[in-house]
Amino acid sequence: MKKKIVLRSFMGAAIGVLISVLTAVIISCSIGDGEFHYVSENLINECGNEINAVFWQIVIVMPYSAAWGGLSVIWEREDWGIFKQAGIYYAVSVCLTLIAAFALHWVEHNFLAFIIIYTAIFTVVYFIIFAVQFMFAKATVKKFNLKVSEKSE
Repeated sequence: MKKKIVLRSFMGAAIGVLISVLTAVIISCSIGDGEFHYVSENLINECGNEINAVFWQIVIVMPYSAAWGGLSVIWEREDWGIFKQAGIYYAVSVCLTLIAAFALHWVEHNFLAFIIIYTAIFTVVYFIIFAVQFMFAKATVKKFNLKVSEKSE
């Protein structure tokens, strides 16, 4: 289990940095001013210059993404129910995301509004994704059980 967590953490770190770069490319193309917008202006101002801001974004995105990768093993805990898995995954992921989003100026720094609004948005998106995946898994299990019962007849 530890080996799997470490492997997924390394994969998560690499994938997270790739996603952050691809997201920046999409945002930069959407802005359309010919500039590459990898970090927020507020982070650049806080760090003193753009290269320092890029450095700190990568330094924070890597362990943030690694944690998401390692956290994925929660879904393989057969001794936990789906709602316990989802609850723990949600609690850890929302905390990680709040910290990263605040540290990297992905959101405005009005702390109370940030926590309320960002947590609400994260929660809604999380539960929509969870509900869709849960319904898909339930349908898959139903099809499997139907095939098994047809074969046994």
